[in-house]
Amino acid sequence: MRLAFVGGLTVLAVILLITDHYKFRGNLRRYIVAGYLFFCVAFSAYYNVYFTKGIIASYQPVSQTFYQKEFAETGEYPDSLLPLLIKGKTVYMKDDPMDIDDAQDMGKDWLYSYYHAVNSASYIPFIGGETVKDASMNDTMLTKEQISEEFGRLGMANDMYRYSFICTPQFDETGSYFYYYWYYYEHLPEIYAYINTAKDSAGEDIASSRELVLLWASPMGDAELEDIYLMTKRYYEENVRLAGMDP
Repeated sequence: MRLAFVGGLTVLAVILLITDHYKFRGNLRRYIVAGYLFFCVAFSAYYNVYFTKGIIASYQPVSQTFYQKEFAETGEYPDSLLPLLIKGKTVYMKDDPMDIDDAQDMGKDWLYSYYHAVNSASYIPFIGGETVKDASMNDTMLTKEQISEEFGRLGMANDMYRYSFICTPQFDETGSYFYYYWYYYEHLPEIYAYINTAKDSAGEDIASSRELVLLWASPMGDAELEDIYLMTKRYYEENVRLAGMDP
């Protein structure tokens, strides 16, 4: 409809301007052009306003999320669900920063010292959680049995950390998208996010509990491969803190 109207108006304007029957001069020719532009703009505005509701559906952000049900089956985009679990809650985590020399002495890339722990600590507040660093958690880890029996793999976390550059405290090149892209997409193998699927002794899970714990650790002892594990604080205190580094 819009194309037909504009097309017809264009043909009419051209005919008026080039026909030998009408000898338009001076202001009259400008009036034709101005009238043509006016009717084109006015009709386009009317068309857009009138048909907008039929073209663009209106949604309420409070009634839907980015997370899609099929992501749980395909293991995609854990960062689409984590904000729903973490927003408004307190998240305890390790406090184990590392400098460049220590990272390289351990066989890790120098960027590890900028991204390890730092990106998790800056990402949690970005999605609405309150971060509490606790150095007493640095040497604790889940057992393999706990991971296999009481944790579910939420999905691959490389993209989540790759895009965490938007909330990084680094303002030099180490905080740029290109460095994050290389480190999390080209350099690292796949890393995963896990969530605890069991209820703690108080009958709470990660959805209902107001205090959570986020741990990171290398499951295979690789230099920089670190998965993350989300659980309730009570579950951590009763099952992880006492277990220590039990293999």
